[in-house]
Amino acid sequence: MAFEQVTFTVLVETVVGGDLQISEPVSFTLAGVNVIAETVTGPDGAPVLRVRAGPPSQQGFARFEKTFMALATFKLYRNNQPLQSVEVRNMFNAITLDLSNQG
Repeated sequence: MAFEQVTFTVLVETVVGGDLQISEPVSFTLAGVNVIAETVTGPDGAPVLRVRAGPPSQQGFARFEKTFMALATFKLYRNNQPLQSVEVRNMFNAITLDLSNQG
């Protein structure tokens, strides 16, 4: 019996400067990930959404955090199929998902 390869993708949606912005996708595996959404100043001086991804704080967990005031919605996909949306309302207050039941 072959094991299915599991790949996750996350997109972040938020309102920045009055406009809805959607991040570039971030892909990761069952090993997990830390994703931080932040706003930065773009080349034209306007605020833009940026997402940084790094190794997980804890293996098998996805951690989502934001560093700005507006609501951020992290839309999670499993093998390109919608899996779950996570709303992060408070700055620096991360939401963590256990990926162990996704294998």
